[in-house]
Order: sequence, then C-alpha cells, then structure tokens
Amino acid sequence: MVTHEREITAAVDLCLPDGRLDPRAVGWTRRPLHRANLRGWGRTKRWEYWGWSPPRT
Repeated sequence: MVTHEREITAAVDLCLPDGRLDPRAVGWTRRPLHRANLRGWGRTKRWEYWGWSPPRT
C-alpha cells in the first residue's frame, strides 16, 4: 500500500498549544515552512529528514 503525504504550501506551526503535533504540519514542503513553536523541557528536535532512492535496475 502506498500512501502519499500532502504538500504544505503555507506557513504552519509544528505544535498545537498543548505541545502535541499539529496534524496540519504533517506533509512535505519545497522550502522550510514549519514554525518550530516548541515549548517545554528536554531536548527538542526541529527537523526530521527522510530520503528515498529507487532501486537501480
């Protein structure tokens, strides 16, 4: 099963006011559009990078 993430085209907050991930922030962008409004204690990670390469035939 292949799932496709939506393209985010406007700036969006990464987190909801209670600190949970904002569902509107899930997807991919052509340039950085996420506002990293992270709060709380501990280590925070602002970006997660995923790369994909097709198999060579």
